[in-house]
Amino acid sequence: MSANHPNINPNVDIDAPSTVEQSIPNYTSDRWNIFIAIIILFGLLFTVAVVSWCFFVFRGAIQGESASAISHQSFGISEPTNIRRLVLCHYCSNYCKRGVPCPHCGVYGVGMAACHKCLLFGKKGNACENCGIIIKTPTFCKQHCGVFGLNSSLIARIVGCFHHDVDRNVSMFPVEPINRRVAVIGAGASGLVALKSFLEVGLRAECYEKTNLVGGVWQFKETKCGSVPSVMRSTIANTSKEMTAFSDYPPPEEFPEFMPRECLAMYLEMYSESNRLQTHLHLSHEVVLVRKTRDHAVTGQWLITLRHKGDVWDEVFDAVAICTGLYTYPHIPQMPGMADYEGRILHSHDYKDHRGFEGKKVLVVGMGNSSADIAVELSKYSNTVYVSVRRKTKIYPRLCENGIPLDFKNTRWHHQLFQMLPRNIFNTLQSFAVRNQMDVSLGATQYDDDCHPPGILNDMIIECVQRGEVVVKGPVLHFTRHGVRFTEEPHTEFEVDIVIMATGFDPLYPFLCDMQFIDGFTIRLYKNVFPVACDHACLAVVGLFRVVGAAFPVSEMQARWVARVFRGECRLPSKSAMLADIQKQHDQAPHVRSFVRYQSLIINFLPYMDELANFIEAKPNLWYLAMTDPRLFKACYWGPLVSYQYRLQGRHSWAGARCAIMNVNKRLQSMRNPAGSDNGTLCSGRRNLHNGFSRSKLPTWLALVLTTAAVVYVYNYVYTG
Repeated sequence: MSANHPNINPNVDIDAPSTVEQSIPNYTSDRWNIFIAIIILFGLLFTVAVVSWCFFVFRGAIQGESASAISHQSFGISEPTNIRRLVLCHYCSNYCKRGVPCPHCGVYGVGMAACHKCLLFGKKGNACENCGIIIKTPTFCKQHCGVFGLNSSLIARIVGCFHHDVDRNVSMFPVEPINRRVAVIGAGASGLVALKSFLEVGLRAECYEKTNLVGGVWQFKETKCGSVPSVMRSTIANTSKEMTAFSDYPPPEEFPEFMPRECLAMYLEMYSESNRLQTHLHLSHEVVLVRKTRDHAVTGQWLITLRHKGDVWDEVFDAVAICTGLYTYPHIPQMPGMADYEGRILHSHDYKDHRGFEGKKVLVVGMGNSSADIAVELSKYSNTVYVSVRRKTKIYPRLCENGIPLDFKNTRWHHQLFQMLPRNIFNTLQSFAVRNQMDVSLGATQYDDDCHPPGILNDMIIECVQRGEVVVKGPVLHFTRHGVRFTEEPHTEFEVDIVIMATGFDPLYPFLCDMQFIDGFTIRLYKNVFPVACDHACLAVVGLFRVVGAAFPVSEMQARWVARVFRGECRLPSKSAMLADIQKQHDQAPHVRSFVRYQSLIINFLPYMDELANFIEAKPNLWYLAMTDPRLFKACYWGPLVSYQYRLQGRHSWAGARCAIMNVNKRLQSMRNPAGSDNGTLCSGRRNLHNGFSRSKLPTWLALVLTTAAVVYVYNYVYTG
């Protein structure tokens, strides 16, 4: 009958599935597959978490057993039932787990109490067997850093505080020295930290400074002293003190959050004294010439000519570290008509204060941190202040709306988000995060969203521009006899009495012979430190860079890496590999570098620091912290990117690094509210970890599992429509 039916094709099998039915996906099967995948993922993550937890517990039990056995045998202290996992707290003498804060006193540390006089260990409260003095609890160093410390080099070395009057007969750097002499040129921030890093690894280092003070550019000088750099009288650091600090030396609590030049100079002097660098410092010693020895191809040695009080002599060194910085030789570009200008032209290098500028019409060329500071200061005393800019510039305040320093937003999470998101979306989010900002773009070159130059930090210039006290102009077209003309108004002459050129500096080293690593505006330094043209790893440049952020930690990381290379513990790649790396960095550079000279000097803070830290095995292991210390992991990942993170592990780690990281926000709050600050134990602030952190007690691995499940669920929902 089917053959005679008019609507049925006799050549089609009625029992076969239709084409439409075959094209319909089996959503039920896909949902079951995704559900099974989620279950498997949960199981794998749970297994990894349990295995890791067992490993760390077992590892801590072994370490705790050895430490507790020593305590038990040495002092006859009653052994608790679970002594295999416990150690004796050196603060309250109670047993607690190794590697975690003591539940009795909240102190994070290991070891026992020690006698203040003879440094012998014993139980707190008992009399010392050697001198009979009652062994007391180590007290906190409230004057400087807040970590433990006594008037003894032993305790200072154990707990990481070097501020105390320690025994001068005990070496601060108990590393076996090697017969390798290193010369450090310059005693500024880079020179001091380089000298300290070299001494830490056992090198015979000597530092030569042209002036009679340490601190370099941060030592204010009333008058111009040749090529010796100096900041202005009113200079204030653009980065907060916690971000500026060296990785093992927190600034004193009484210093302001943004340190003026007096505090920064004092901080460097304290750093030198606490690390006992004076015996290796040679002040008022000028380095006249640095050249290769005759057998340099074999030995890699350098012949340095020194001058001191008219005496000139030569000394031979195995390695040289140049730490004179970038702010020594000013750059003054030549502009049309400048030779015919009858007014006064000077560089920001020579500007000290407002004296001599009262009632004048001043033009500041350039829009950087120095030019903004000069314009703000002169707006109170000068008749008119013009600022000439050639590119669009963003101006940010030092503080956010809630009073937190802007650089506290510089976190690892922030950098990771920057890498993940498109540039225009990230800039929009950044604009919402920092609302009190301003674009200075009048007469300046516009830029695309993918070509953002770095902004500047200044709190007052925004108000000065809005009130008309500072007038923003475009690039200078040419000079006239009594003024200048700008590009946006080429037919109008603006009368100007004094021109201040805030146009940057040139990295010059006139004392260095037989070694050239600067070719025009290209600097051929591997990782901005080692010259590629040098046959041996015996010459390094520390502090030659430009970074959006704190410079002290970068110089310190460079110095730590150079110290390991000079000692022979780290090796440099071949010349071809170093040249390829320099070219790669130049090719991958953002378009912002087209706005500045010496493009290779610009570095990105976090990637650069992590890369150098990898060389010396000092980069914090975030996965390890996430499994063993979730609170510290949160502080390192979502908290401010302080340099203390690079002292958590590796050689020359600092025992006070964890406390310094966990209490950054507490120290900031104590500065904002001194009357309500807690002068008790510093480590107790770990409970007030970070204002923006969740106080959830879920383990980190469980949070990762839930996040992964949420991502899979969203993907499944979108996929199935």
